[in-house]
Amino acid sequence: MQTSERHDIILQKLSSQEMVTIQELADMFDISIRTVRRDLDYLEKERLIKKVYGGAILFNRPTNGTRSFDVRTKEHLSEKAAIGQKCAELINDGDSLYLGPGTTVRQVAVHLREHKNLTVLTDSLYVANELLDTDTEIYFMGGCIYNRGAHLSSIIPPDAWDFFHPNKAIIGVSGINANYGVTDFHPRESAMLRSIIDRAVNVLVVADNSKFGLIGPCATCSLSRINRIITGIHGREDILKDFEPYRHKFLFADNYIPDNSELVGNFEAFAEE
Repeated sequence: MQTSERHDIILQKLSSQEMVTIQELADMFDISIRTVRRDLDYLEKERLIKKVYGGAILFNRPTNGTRSFDVRTKEHLSEKAAIGQKCAELINDGDSLYLGPGTTVRQVAVHLREHKNLTVLTDSLYVANELLDTDTEIYFMGGCIYNRGAHLSSIIPPDAWDFFHPNKAIIGVSGINANYGVTDFHPRESAMLRSIIDRAVNVLVVADNSKFGLIGPCATCSLSRINRIITGIHGREDILKDFEPYRHKFLFADNYIPDNSELVGNFEAFAEE
């Protein structure tokens, strides 16, 4: 197959799916990882794609700020489900939690249905719906329903939440960058997350591969404030290389734990970091 043919096929795949991985392309074309990287380097130079950790997305891919919740729900669904399951393993019966908006956090809620005696604070319609018929006590934020994200944009002053101090705040991200930390595309959502993060004992970030390296316009929190970053397996080595000072915070969906991380199950030490 000619190089130009591979380039056309890569672009065709990206017209129907959000992201392609390097391994996926290597397997599909039966070529080396090095050759795939050369193809992606060329397409990025031509401003047709943007390389991300472990793969590529279209150069002009719409951001989370313009794509609907339903569209985002279908993207990386198997990875998000694996991340949600892994994050749920960090939750103990009796925990108090904040579950933020976002499609990956929704998958955490799906895997919390069998937990007992949870107290959950949320502004996500989907999260609340997932837990309605469970043993969970739900505190739902009032405010304006934000249709694109299927969550609420609060009109309540942040200090109204002063009496909530969740043991674990679980947040999704629009972007997570080694230099700029966690960012978002919506000022009000970012402000709400900052308010919760200030009050939480532990902060757990759930993020699929496509979020790493991206920078949204609104700062949410620094990486130093995060206790755990739970993600999938694509682009692992590249991610850990760029996030080297924070590699001990990572937990991958396949149980891989970077050097210097605590053993899975030693959750009580979160707040001591």
